[in-house]
Amino acid sequence: MVAEIAREIGLMEQRVMAEADEDPQKLLSQLFAARHELLTIKTMAEQGSEIYRRAIKLARFAPPEGLELMKDVLDQYETVAHISDSQLVFLMGVTEFYRARTDTKMTIAAERRLAVIAAITLPITSLSSSSA
Repeated sequence: MVAEIAREIGLMEQRVMAEADEDPQKLLSQLFAARHELLTIKTMAEQGSEIYRRAIKLARFAPPEGLELMKDVLDQYETVAHISDSQLVFLMGVTEFYRARTDTKMTIAAERRLAVIAAITLPITSLSSSSA
């Protein structure tokens, strides 16, 4: 599951870096959905690893092969948690970059709108004040 999400994140990153003209709300929703999926997987893996870590400590009665199997499962849970965490960090970087670029575009557009409004209203204001 983590590998599939990582592939999706890579594709989203390519769209972000290519500055594809698409609905920003839709892309942000996809980025946050991927984040939620990774957080869920990471949380479940960390909880599983804690359960197995505790079981290993208490498994004085378990046969050696059973103990080795529990240690292997613990290692798998820890690996999934670490991989999920690294993907989360990468995804956060992609999301922050996208949001910063989108915010900058919106700020520039707002400044242009204000400049147009000022260009239209200032002559009207000066005409109305000079005729009074």
